This record gives sequence, structure tokens and C-alpha cells, in this order.
Amino acid sequence: MKFRLSDERLVILAFTLTSIVLFCLSKNMPEFLSMINTLATTLVAFIALYGINNWRNEYAVKQKAATAIEVAELAFETTNALARITDTIAFDSDLPLQNDSTFDYLTDLIFHKFNKEAKTFNNLQANRYRYNLILGKDCEELLSDIVGLISHVNTKARQHRRLMKRLSNHEKSIQHPLPDSSQIEPKYKELYERATELENMLIYIDDYYMYNEIEKLRSRIDKLAQKHLL
Repeated sequence: MKFRLSDERLVILAFTLTSIVLFCLSKNMPEFLSMINTLATTLVAFIALYGINNWRNEYAVKQKAATAIEVAELAFETTNALARITDTIAFDSDLPLQNDSTFDYLTDLIFHKFNKEAKTFNNLQANRYRYNLILGKDCEELLSDIVGLISHVNTKARQHRRLMKRLSNHEKSIQHPLPDSSQIEPKYKELYERATELENMLIYIDDYYMYNEIEKLRSRIDKLAQKHLL
């Protein structure tokens, strides 16, 4: 049987006390009683300290486990929110349907859903520092990457909106050609390709960027929880 370091100390202390008691028994009784009182006080103090240390360790483990569960739940909810935001197939009854006056329905849909999920994102940001203090570097890196993906969606959606605005202006120019309209068509194609590239980085579809990034985060969340629950 393997003893922990604290158990080894207790065994050594018990052996030492036993040896001292046997030695004192061979001497006169008053000295023996005085020695017993001193040793009893020392032993009680040692046991109390040992118990406090064990309690602290047990409390720290339980606190980490409880925090890991809390982090996992909130982090999963955040990734689910990102999936809902970038899932353009999902219908949102609060947002009007696309019409001829809408030049960027994708971004309208994303920002509309983004606002609906703001409470989840704010909750993650508000508790992020506390989570990092308790769970350490792995948690800090995970939450940083989740926040980074939220920022990615926001930034790319804004870029997409600017491109679609320019595309809309070019489409109007194409419909009403100007004298130098020969220069408009190539530019239109370039803007369209850039907008399509951004769309592929925003939409939540199997094997696309957002889908793969969210799945990676979910796997890391699961590993973090298991690490502190074992």
C-alpha cells in the first residue's frame, strides 16, 4: 500500500510518540506525565493542521469541479448561440422576409440574431476573469478563442455589409450604364467573389469554416470539463 506524504508523516509521528512513551515508562512517573501533556498538545495541534489542509484541498477540488461544470454549460450555450446566429436556414419570425430593397439580407439576419443572443455573450465576458483564476491557463485559452470567434462573426459580417453595399451600387450602375461602364463589370465580379468568400466564413454548414471552428471549441469544452471532474 502506498502512503501519501501526509500519511507517512503521521506514521513517523506515531512511531516517535510510542518510542518516547516506552522510554518515559522506564523513568519516574512525574516526568512521564509532564511529557505526555506536552506531546498531547503537540499531537492535537498537528492533527488540527492536518485536517485543515485536507479540508482546503477538498474544497479547492470541489470548487474547480463546480466551476468547470458552470464554464462548460455557459461555453456550450455560447457555441450554440453562434451556431444559431450563423445558421441562415433557420427561420426567424421576428425579422421581415427578404425583399427587393434589402441589399444584404445575410448580414441583417446575423445582426438581428446577434442582438437576441447578447445576454449569453455578456454573461461569458462578465464571468471570464473568475473562471480563468479558478481553472487556469486551459480555461483562459478556451474562453479567449470563443470570444475571438464571436468577434470574427461580428467583424466579417460588417465587412460583408460594406461589400454588399458596394455591390448594390455597382448593380445600379450596370442597369444604367455610364460611358465607362466597361470598367464596372470586372470590379463587380471582384466584389462578388470577396463577398462569397466572406459568406463561406460566416454561414454554419457542414465542413464550412464556422461549423468546423464551433465543433473544435465544443471538443475542447468537453475536455476541460472532464479534466476537472476526474
